[in-house]
Amino acid sequence: MVFKIYSQFSKKIKSHSGRNNHGRITIRHRGRNQASYKTVLIDIKRRLFNSPARIKKIFPVRGRTAHVALVGYHNGIFSYILNADGLKKNSVVQSRITVMKPKIGDACPLRVMPLGQLVHCVESKAFRGGTLARAAGTSMRFLSRRFINNTKSGYGGLKLPSGKLTYVSLDSMACSGHVSNRFHNKKILRKAGVQRNRGRRPIVRGVAMNPIDHPHGGGEGKTSGGRHPVTPWGHLTKGVKTCSRIRKQKYKTFIDKIHHL
Repeated sequence: MVFKIYSQFSKKIKSHSGRNNHGRITIRHRGRNQASYKTVLIDIKRRLFNSPARIKKIFPVRGRTAHVALVGYHNGIFSYILNADGLKKNSVVQSRITVMKPKIGDACPLRVMPLGQLVHCVESKAFRGGTLARAAGTSMRFLSRRFINNTKSGYGGLKLPSGKLTYVSLDSMACSGHVSNRFHNKKILRKAGVQRNRGRRPIVRGVAMNPIDHPHGGGEGKTSGGRHPVTPWGHLTKGVKTCSRIRKQKYKTFIDKIHHL
């Protein structure tokens, strides 16, 4: 089924095959899609407060794992939002700044969000739009609220899907519930051509290569490599921390300041 996409809320996506502005491959195993395509622009700020919106339709879009909902406000404004799991056609969502018990799909600042609430599309920096927990089926748990010197400003503690804790400003907007299409990763693609149409090229195992091509290559018969898994250039992989030591120390110092508030 083909859905009409409003042109003022869409943009054209062009495949770059995993290359940067210098033409160098920065993401491996990426190829060209069949053709360029249009995707919708999502309202990730949700700052039209105290204005109920009714969901007109829910549909998938190319280039995004989560489903998208078209909402219409009472003043005639239309926009696209990430659909939360549990929302249906004609459901009502709203953005508020008052203390409340949010319904699924409602948006409000973390300052008034109840502790323990599952949230998605959270702003890592206030007023810049949601960047955290936007993929299909993802959510974050709002755990703590800390104020700076008894003022209204402060930080909120969130638990990421990976289990890591992070802190964002209490002025950041967040949507309640988790993102729709939670069984996206259970879909069976059935043939390699579906992957190629999505711009994903084949990935060859290192143990199937020659020693000159990969550190895991060579040997008589099938071997496991005899060493910890590495990249073709010898760098450790499989869960090795990639965060730099300086950045990690800065974040640790920031967390210590938060705990001393």
